[in-house]
Amino acid sequence: MAGFEDLIALKISNRNKRVLRPVNIVHQLDMFPTDINHDGDNFIINACEASSYCLLGTNRHRLGLGKLSPGDIIETSVSDILIEKVNSIGQAVRVSVFMHENFEKENTLYLYFDEREREYKKFKI
Repeated sequence: MAGFEDLIALKISNRNKRVLRPVNIVHQLDMFPTDINHDGDNFIINACEASSYCLLGTNRHRLGLGKLSPGDIIETSVSDILIEKVNSIGQAVRVSVFMHENFEKENTLYLYFDEREREYKKFKI
């Protein structure tokens, strides 16, 4: 089955656009709503359910072999991600995402996945 980026790429091919997904949320039991806020400088993403977390870090972190801690910063090619809160096994459950300057343009479209309706929606800033 095609992933999100593959499906969107079909819609934007030949339009000089690209898809970025700085944070993936893992829902282990069922899909529960994720809280997303924008405070002007960053996006705050909070996995509200105890069995959900942000899939971030090195391969060791992603495989559960290493723990993240509040205050850790993950640098990516599109953003810097500050770990604000972790669960008992060191997985990030609340993060602040600071998009790099070249992705903070007026023509940037931000999407989020609405877990209740199970569809992608435009995030209004």
